[in-house]
Amino acid sequence: MVNRTYGTGLFSRGFCHFLGIPYAKPPLGSRQFRPPEGVNLQDFPAKFWNFTQRSENCIQYDFENNGLNGSEDCLFLNVYSKPWVSHLQPVVVWIHGGTFNFGSGFSDSADLPDLLINNNITVVTLNYRLGVLGFLYREGESVTRNNGLKDQQEALRWVQRNIAHFGGDPTKVTLMGWSAGSAAVSYHLYDSTSEGLFHAAIMMSGSFLLVNWKFKSSPF
Repeated sequence: MVNRTYGTGLFSRGFCHFLGIPYAKPPLGSRQFRPPEGVNLQDFPAKFWNFTQRSENCIQYDFENNGLNGSEDCLFLNVYSKPWVSHLQPVVVWIHGGTFNFGSGFSDSADLPDLLINNNITVVTLNYRLGVLGFLYREGESVTRNNGLKDQQEALRWVQRNIAHFGGDPTKVTLMGWSAGSAAVSYHLYDSTSEGLFHAAIMMSGSFLLVNWKFKSSPF
């Protein structure tokens, strides 16, 4: 176990794991199909929170079991960092792939902390809403569009406010993604509302200009 100012995490494989940290209010009830509402660590009623358990995935279809799994209450992130640092470390924020329909903050990233933390980099992975909950568009109806991308922005805002508590430098954030995560990175590079939330980008196998699943001409 390892303690930080606002929570308790795990120490394993030579580094700290802080799992299931909420970065936004649960997108339930009146918040469903709406942009995320951010939270601060300081907002929590208890000084120490238990960040030692994996959060639920965002709800998605499970082909193995032929049904849905996960939860709508899924806006959580994970932080991996060295237990002690003499100065703030650069940060990589990982966005998972899965055609904006599948995956989680644990997808495609099992070895990422091991590779980067040994190079003095703090790692953040995150969930974002998927499928219709994250990307529903109905022309002529008052549904907020691209909430999955807005979730990613809110997670980046959380990083700017809080990552220094975990040894990360908010002025040295690299946004990194694979497949749909890479396409998401390209959207954030293009979108002026993401300006200042990260300072470098790595795109692996995807761009909104090059893949045909990132746009839908029909809502169904």
